[in-house]
Amino acid sequence: MLETSPQSLTTALVSRPTINLVFAQFTQRFGLMLVAATLLLGGCAQIETPTSDPSPQATASNLEPLTVGIANQLYGMKYSSNGGAFRDCSGIFHRVVQTMEDACPNLLIPPTKVRSSRQLAAWYANRGTLTPINNALLQAPDVLQPGAVVFFGGPNKRHKNVGFQSVVNNTRHIGIVTSVQHNEAGEVVGYQMFHGSSSHRKAVYSQRYRHHPKNRNSPPFGNGNEQLLAVATLCASPPCVCNNPAQQSAQAEQQPTQALTTALTTAN
Repeated sequence: MLETSPQSLTTALVSRPTINLVFAQFTQRFGLMLVAATLLLGGCAQIETPTSDPSPQATASNLEPLTVGIANQLYGMKYSSNGGAFRDCSGIFHRVVQTMEDACPNLLIPPTKVRSSRQLAAWYANRGTLTPINNALLQAPDVLQPGAVVFFGGPNKRHKNVGFQSVVNNTRHIGIVTSVQHNEAGEVVGYQMFHGSSSHRKAVYSQRYRHHPKNRNSPPFGNGNEQLLAVATLCASPPCVCNNPAQQSAQAEQQPTQALTTALTTAN
């Protein structure tokens, strides 16, 4: 099946709308409608497998301390499939990146109305920063970095000839990379991501591997039994850096809930 380019994803393209107080009131009044729409557009189901702490040391990145600082504040947040609560996998992702936006205005941060994991895949595809993954062993090491956005298919689903449209159609889960591990030869052997986990029912860190040490059925760099379908970067020209590194530590102290509320009640 031929895959289309990002420019031809007209049906999946989500434009950047204005999100203001009216939208916030709308989400409160019509919360049930948002829940239904979110469940239809994309989910956060995944199968977790036992993991252990990686032995290789994590590499440093300009975005790593900011991403980890924000994730630490959100760690343990109760998971909810209620779309209006922003506590599912895509909602947790929004909470992380919306807090990053003021500190790093150069980054590509989607508006909160781009709500589901599938919509987010389409948003990054149309901005040219999404890489469909057909061969994770060859492609993933080049794009995995702290701050990278990772998209996964459904549990035990395997996809071939992955292109932009198939990523949009088949994405079921999303997370953000917090660190990447290398072996002594410099090869990428794993990464840690932060995500809203439906199986743990909370926001957690998860270690993912080039080759899972305990689960041979886990695809390379996959999320448990979920295939890694795509990786997106938060900038057009990786490696992504924050243009205001002096503000990173201060921004990491901001409550993510406050940042999300601000995003819902101001122009975005």
